[in-house]
This record gives sequence, C-alpha cells and structure tokens, in this order.
Amino acid sequence: MQVSLHLPPCLQPGAGVLLRTLLIGLAWLTEAAHAQSPSQAQLLANAPEVAIIIDDLGYKRKLGTEILALPWPLTAAIIPFTPYATTLAESAHVAGKEVMVHAPMEPVAPRPWEQGLAISQDETEFRERCGAMLDAVPYAVGLNNHGGSRLTASSDHMHWLMAELDAKRFYFIDSRTSADSIAEDIAQTMGLATASRNVFLDNTRDPEAILAQLGKLETIARQHGYAIGIGHPYPETLQALQLGLGAMANRGITLVPVSRLLAQKSAARQLADSTAHPR
Repeated sequence: MQVSLHLPPCLQPGAGVLLRTLLIGLAWLTEAAHAQSPSQAQLLANAPEVAIIIDDLGYKRKLGTEILALPWPLTAAIIPFTPYATTLAESAHVAGKEVMVHAPMEPVAPRPWEQGLAISQDETEFRERCGAMLDAVPYAVGLNNHGGSRLTASSDHMHWLMAELDAKRFYFIDSRTSADSIAEDIAQTMGLATASRNVFLDNTRDPEAILAQLGKLETIARQHGYAIGIGHPYPETLQALQLGLGAMANRGITLVPVSRLLAQKSAARQLADSTAHPR
C-alpha cells in the first residue's frame, strides 16, 4: 500500500525534528486508515466474538427447549436419531438458532454409546452412516463430534467424514475430546470451514464454576478475536448462561452462531495472507 503525504508548512524542513517526526507519524496513520479497503476496516472494528454450542440435545425436551429460548444466538448440537432430535431442531430453527449435528463417534474407553461412527466400519458403511446422520437433523449446517477420542485420531475415517461434510457444504467443529485428534487439520486441508472447541463450560456442574469457565472463554476471545465454548443441557448450565451471557455482551463481547464466527476467522486469515511480506 502506498501512502502519499501532504505536509503543512510546520512539517517542512526547518521545523523542530521531534515535532516533525510526531506529526508525520500521525499524518501517515490518518492516510493509512483512509486507504484501507472496507473489508480491512470492518475486521479492525469488530468486537471479539464468542460462539457457544449446546451439545447432547435430543433427549431432554423441556430443558432443551428452555435453553433454546434464551435470547442469545446459541448453536444447537443435536444427536441424530434421539427421541426429540427433530422436535428440538425445528424449535431451534423457529427461535433463530443455528443447528448442527452432534455425531456420536467411537471413544477410546468402551462405554455405553449411541449407534454412531466407528473404527470397525469400512468406507462404504462409514459414509452411509454419516450421510444418514446428516439427513436426520433438520436445518443442520455443520457437525461436531460426540465422543470420538479414538475415531478423530484416524486419518482414513476423518478423510471420509470431511468428504461427506464437504458434499453438503457443512462446517466442522472439533470438540477436542482428545489431544490426539487430527480432525481439524484434515478438515482444513480439505477446504472446510473449521475450528476447535476452546473451553468446555460445564465439566463441573456448578453455576459458579460455569461462570468462571465463561470468563476463560471471554479472555481467549479478547486475546485471539474469537473463541468457542461447549456446554450441555444441564439446569446449572442454563442458570449460568442466564446470569453470564448478558454481562459478557455488556462488556463488549459479540455472541454469534458458529457459522458467523467461522466466516470472521476465514476473513481474518485471508487478510493476513493478503498482507504477508514475501521472504
């Protein structure tokens, strides 16, 4: 970017060196601000963004409905084939909430689990099962993993998953149930809109503890421009969200659905790439 400076007489040779230096710097900043493209200016003006996903929806109709009625743009992650999956997806859509598939995936430790995606499935069975899950949740536009500490470490299975998501133009959020997950890396390599969970809000089911986790989420958003939190349909989580989200918004955090946060993340990355210096 080239900036031409128009200097007043006080900045011409002969003016005080310090004064000239300060005023030239101010003039350059002013010219640079005017020279920015609208997309750059918009990115700089945006407040930190937080997206909160509510996992495990589909079993508890009353509590799920109460959480979806909160006046903030939460994202509803619904387990396919559960008793209230369709009902809650429709309720979320009517309430203006974003919907995603919360797909059961095989964990490391054997445990009772919904029928889901497993290491033992070959590509045909895996992709058929994945496609059925995506079709089972109305209005869904993305997917995150329910469990999956074993499956998200499998390169083949994650490539098959991302191919299915890409075909439906879904985004992917890695719930990060394991530090060994390679899911986000593969999603990014395959060109999907993607990110990972930053904070689990309610591993400790206590309103004060959940509020503290919301504080951590806010700190991350201020440091990096955005953050993703995951909570669950617990009474304690509902109470903490009622207390904490309005206060967070009043402190200048913008609460957004996941797709909006991913779009902002992508725009910021494109801006960084477009302004990189060759070395």
